[in-house]
Amino acid sequence: MAASTGKKSDNGLRREAPPALIAVALLLVLAGVGAGIFYFVNGGWKTEGQKMDSFYHEFLPLEQYSRGNKDLLIKENELRKKEGRELLVPPASKAGN
Repeated sequence: MAASTGKKSDNGLRREAPPALIAVALLLVLAGVGAGIFYFVNGGWKTEGQKMDSFYHEFLPLEQYSRGNKDLLIKENELRKKEGRELLVPPASKAGN
């Protein structure tokens, strides 16, 4: 049987992390998750061409309709009808323009 030397053994990585290190790690994880959610919600995965297509064929006709110019919405809906796609429907609150 080996005799005990009375020294404490140094466990190296088994020590507790300081609270400041835990806080910094938590902030980095939260920042990463927040950036990922922002990227996902704002369509960061789309190419520049997909963003432009969405702008010209979805956003712009509806925006112009809300400002009183119905021509773009009519042309876009004619194009969508030819292609068999769902028609754009103007917002109900702006339909009276």
